Amino acid sequence: MIMTGHLLVGGAIGLAVGTLLPSPVAHLSLFAVPLALALGVLSHHLLDFIPHTDAATFWPDPRRVPWFVVVIVTVEVMIGFLLTGTLFVAQHTTWAFAAGAIGGILPDLLDEMPLWQERFRSSALGGVFHRWHTRLHCADMAQSWRLGLLIDALVVGGGLWFLLTAG
Repeated sequence: MIMTGHLLVGGAIGLAVGTLLPSPVAHLSLFAVPLALALGVLSHHLLDFIPHTDAATFWPDPRRVPWFVVVIVTVEVMIGFLLTGTLFVAQHTTWAFAAGAIGGILPDLLDEMPLWQERFRSSALGGVFHRWHTRLHCADMAQSWRLGLLIDALVVGGGLWFLLTAG
């Protein structure tokens, strides 16, 4: 799943958790924030079960990704952070929203960032996490990339629609 989808779905889950577990102290809940983070991580893995696209769909070897793909992925990630940040500042100013969004991208931040992925994966915990994270991905992403692209668009559109229309 593209980063924007993980951010928006995680943020939507965080928003729902913050609404269901309101805090007596404005914008802070001792229960909602960690629960939103955990459910954001869970949403990441659930989204990875379904067909989707990402750079690895077409270029599984991170050492051979063409420069234009790096630019496209960078722009997509920047758009995702811009959307999520704008929603956080302008509409959903709770830490549960932010924690859900961070949880939504945390597995990829740990395991898929070229700057440290090899170092992370070579650690004992990182190696176990990487094997588990890889097993949870939809197995036929390259064969079903058209469906994956449609699902990416639906997830991003649905997450954005929910967040824009929610209280």
